[in-house]
Amino acid sequence: MFNTGGAAIMNSNRIILKNNKFLFNQGMRSLGVLLQMANDNEMVNNEFYQNQRGVYIDQSTNNFLKGNMFLQNQIGLEFWASSQNQIFTNNRFLKNISAVLRIGGEDNNKWSFHGVGNHWGEQARILDLNQDGKGESPLEYKSSLHKIVEQNELAYLFFNSPSIRVYEKINELLQEEEVMAVDRHPIIEQAGLSLQQMIGSS
Repeated sequence: MFNTGGAAIMNSNRIILKNNKFLFNQGMRSLGVLLQMANDNEMVNNEFYQNQRGVYIDQSTNNFLKGNMFLQNQIGLEFWASSQNQIFTNNRFLKNISAVLRIGGEDNNKWSFHGVGNHWGEQARILDLNQDGKGESPLEYKSSLHKIVEQNELAYLFFNSPSIRVYEKINELLQEEEVMAVDRHPIIEQAGLSLQQMIGSS
């Protein structure tokens, strides 16, 4: 809490990071958890709240993230294209300025596991016609923020500015966003569940 970084997992494999809270890590290079050259690790039921970046993944493969809460971070999850074969399932992305930011090109990460995708909160513009808690169609999470981050790292300093939302909206209207994640089995959040309940759930 209130650090430059919460935890740095580097050159490490087969670690289980479970039931932790990473809160208020703010600053241009701040993050909740760093995975760098870290493979085959599991991150389960952790909470990331008001961090500059919740989780930052670089040069890492085959990590499994399940049941984590990303709430009101500037960037919920940031990863470079050098990181492949991650699996994300049953995570919640709520009220982040950017839920997912992919830098450096295409990836082959998976956003569902055994038919269970992720909760995307207000960003989930999808239907649940049969009320089974799952979207009727895949969700494509799109953003244009990777462009300004790749051009200038100082862009992180302005993520809380209203101009960032204007920039995203303009690129949405011009259809110049790129797909950051494709969740083929998105989960529709339960109606009436408060943010406090979601923060406390594990």
